[in-house]
Amino acid sequence: MPFTYVGEWAMRFDLLVVSIGILAGLAGLRKKNPKFLEFQRRAVYVSGGLIVLTTAILVAAFYLHDFSLRYVATYSSRNLPMGYCLTALWAGQEGSQLFWLLILALYTTAYSLVHRRERSDPHFHATALVLLLVQHFFLSIVNFASNPYVRLDPVPADGNGLNPLLQHPAMAVHPPMLYTGFVGMAVPFACAMGALITDRLDGGWIKKCRTWTIFSWTILAIGILLGGRWAYDELGWGGYWAWDPVENSSFIPWLTATAFLHSVMIQERRGMLKIWNMTLITLTFLLTIFGTYMTRSGVVSSVHSFARQPVLGAMFLTFIGTAGVCAFALIVSRAGRLRAEHRIESMLSREAIFLFNNVILLALAFSILFGTIFPSIYEMVNGNRISVGPLFYNTVAVPMFFVLLVLTGVGPTITWRRSTRSHLIRNFAPPTAAAILAAAALFVMGVHRGNALAGIACIVFVLACLILEFYRDTSARRRSTGESFLTALWRLIGKNRRRYGGYIVHAGVAVMALGIAASSSYQVKSQVQLGPGESAQIDRFRIQMVSLTEGKIPNATWVRATLNVYQGDRSMGQLRAEKRMYEKTEQPHTQVAVLVRLFYDFYVVLAGWTEKGEAILEVYVNPLVSWVWGGGFIVLIGSAICLWPSQARIRDAGPGTAD
Repeated sequence: MPFTYVGEWAMRFDLLVVSIGILAGLAGLRKKNPKFLEFQRRAVYVSGGLIVLTTAILVAAFYLHDFSLRYVATYSSRNLPMGYCLTALWAGQEGSQLFWLLILALYTTAYSLVHRRERSDPHFHATALVLLLVQHFFLSIVNFASNPYVRLDPVPADGNGLNPLLQHPAMAVHPPMLYTGFVGMAVPFACAMGALITDRLDGGWIKKCRTWTIFSWTILAIGILLGGRWAYDELGWGGYWAWDPVENSSFIPWLTATAFLHSVMIQERRGMLKIWNMTLITLTFLLTIFGTYMTRSGVVSSVHSFARQPVLGAMFLTFIGTAGVCAFALIVSRAGRLRAEHRIESMLSREAIFLFNNVILLALAFSILFGTIFPSIYEMVNGNRISVGPLFYNTVAVPMFFVLLVLTGVGPTITWRRSTRSHLIRNFAPPTAAAILAAAALFVMGVHRGNALAGIACIVFVLACLILEFYRDTSARRRSTGESFLTALWRLIGKNRRRYGGYIVHAGVAVMALGIAASSSYQVKSQVQLGPGESAQIDRFRIQMVSLTEGKIPNATWVRATLNVYQGDRSMGQLRAEKRMYEKTEQPHTQVAVLVRLFYDFYVVLAGWTEKGEAILEVYVNPLVSWVWGGGFIVLIGSAICLWPSQARIRDAGPGTAD
């Protein structure tokens, strides 16, 4: 259709606009000319508008079934439900790159709008310049290497259809969240580089950086969690995390961003770890680009990855190398201005604990990175591909996760500079006793696996530390103000949102860890073959086959097993597990059936069926899986509290308010 040419030319014109904006920014910063800098700012807005236009036109092409575009013909069809025409935008290589660029342009525009009152500050323009440089790279990709507007001649009557795995409501939320979190890390990186370029290395860049990082970190965490939920519902293997290379690629920069958010507090409070923080935010940004390279270049084998594209991979590696060299050259050039103002006085201090926390997070991140890229390196050297499975990651990562769990309880409650023996006993004796009692009680109840006992003991320790901290600080406020307990707690959180929001995040992580520990250690799996009216006992549950039926929806046929579930003589409900065959892709697809309860999920997969009308079922009992999602929701609440704007920046003079 002719209107698609508008989208293509908007994309090409945007490359020119961004190029001119970059040149104007460079000239303005060098000559300190406000006219050039104002031109750069306006170029940001024009660029954002052009990318919104070109993306909207591509989405419209999906809804109008414009199969003259190769991308539309490849990832949609006439019988595709209209709701999935939007998700088809990021189903393939070209569209996902354009979507990435859209989010980056929106971030750049948002940064310019949010901080527009600072436009007389060179740091504002230096940050925008770095964002435009990143935007220029992705514009080059969509214009020259991964163009979504390539046309077909002759035009096919229908398209190939959308991958069945993407025909799920989570696909309307998971990829945008993941992309928004990934791309958002460009803003704190640009803030850091802007501070180095302009030599504005006071605390101003840190305050900007922290807010944008918390936002991106939160959105990325939601994206990772939704990805786990999608895998749980769609892949039909009874789990939610398989150490897939693309899963790992999203998790690694989240870990380094977590390290940055902890160590930046040390810089704000004690003037330490300045070079370390610059390095961490640079690594986080480079790892987001590297994760994109891993997915888009096709160098890894994954259910999430796209086809191998050597040219695209070379472009990503060139950008990563160039950005890394330039960033670290800037850090080295300003090393004298980034010297620490103080030193760690004691290993029993919050500074030392946060630093140790950072070391563990980085060790964990690069262990996962090694396991992710090692098969590709091995293939380059030997010509054969090997796989690194969950055993490697669990062996390496689980002990580090245990240490991190303990630190999430220790870090917030230990004092700055130096802790006394009486302080350590007062703060950590009750949580330690609670952890020991919990482990002993579980052992008596029949939990004898060492890793499960250790993990749950660590979780109880963390939760006890945080609850004790909340209780003591709230009680102290009550004594000084006379407020009720809930009022004192509410106002305590409101007066220091960063601190107590962070505590809530730690509590959410502990709840998630409890769900992960229980579901991974005590999952029950069984396979049964049942005809109508037949029953089977699975753990403490009995399932009864009701029927095996066939049917059709607009773009697929299905076979459905209907089951009744009982616990003893009590009915727990009815489940329907399906296997679908999509017409266009001719791929079988599993629709799992899940009975969700607070302490377990009863999870059924229709694995197949016989000519006699018997269903072959895979059944899982997954303890505390809902706690994984619930813990994620608590993390979201804590992050929202940290981000919520405060009308008054004055610290509460009462107890328990210092960072």
